Amino acid sequence: AEKESMLRALDILREEDFHEASHREVFIAVRDLHDRNITPDVITVGEFLQKSGRLEAVGGQAFLFQLTNLVPSALHVEHYSAIVREKSVRRRMISEARAVLEECHSSPDEAGDLLDRAQQRFFALAQDKASKGMVGSAQLMQTAISALEKLAENNKFITGVPTGFKELDKLTSGLQPTNMV
Repeated sequence: AEKESMLRALDILREEDFHEASHREVFIAVRDLHDRNITPDVITVGEFLQKSGRLEAVGGQAFLFQLTNLVPSALHVEHYSAIVREKSVRRRMISEARAVLEECHSSPDEAGDLLDRAQQRFFALAQDKASKGMVGSAQLMQTAISALEKLAENNKFITGVPTGFKELDKLTSGLQPTNMV
């Protein structure tokens, strides 16, 4: 369950979501260890940070033990990750608003141009927030299994809208929702 919780957190969070540099460094270490198929824990993260010369900068091994005591349960990792992500988005909104304010005071450009740039900044932020990132293999596999079960139940080869072309329908199982055709 803890490994699944960690995977969910890695799907939700990015290193720039962490305001505190020490928390960011720990997250990077956890992510890098995971990418190397090493189980991240207090010892492996501490060793990783020690080898890269960043352990003392984050507060040493004592800081890592302190972090593990702050998180009551891995069961709520999605909730905690969502809180960190939410705070990150708010900080980025504040940063973009300050940049727009500064540009309004200092730029000789016309108001329409300034407005266009401000909209682009916030649109990019909204797009980034809306993106879900990568989908885990377990979720993809569950979707595939569900589709196969549906085929078996109906004893059909077409799960989507038939095109009328039998060979094409065999290849695609019909036109599927969310596919751009």
